Amino acid sequence: EVVRRLGVGREALNAVILKEEEELARRERLYRHGKPSSLVTDCTVLLIDDGLANAATMRIVISALREQQPMRLVVGVPIFAQSTRESLSHVADELVCAVPPEEFHSVDGWYEDLAETNDEAIRALLEGSAREHAYRKSGERSQNA
Repeated sequence: EVVRRLGVGREALNAVILKEEEELARRERLYRHGKPSSLVTDCTVLLIDDGLANAATMRIVISALREQQPMRLVVGVPIFAQSTRESLSHVADELVCAVPPEEFHSVDGWYEDLAETNDEAIRALLEGSAREHAYRKSGERSQNA
């Protein structure tokens, strides 16, 4: 819908798709270290974004995740446009917005610093989460023993 509205040609679109697929593959190698992706079937999935000016990308993510049959899909953002709320309310099970604005012009207008999170920070967060998950699992096993 967005591509059609902007009049982006097929060749330009294919070039962007190829570039983004390469970036996704790079990130998957870097972040997963060869581990398989997590299964989300029958799980509650939290989709977090720093802010949604439009719902196009989030709708695609939700559509892809729905194929894996999660129990619930919850979208959480600090800020988004009212039109985005309306658009996502039909595809997400729950929408959580920290500061629903009465007037919305852009996501970056709500931040002092909206710098992109770098690979090192993402890897550190993922590794910390994995350690916490392993720690909790070991605690559960010792309690059940």
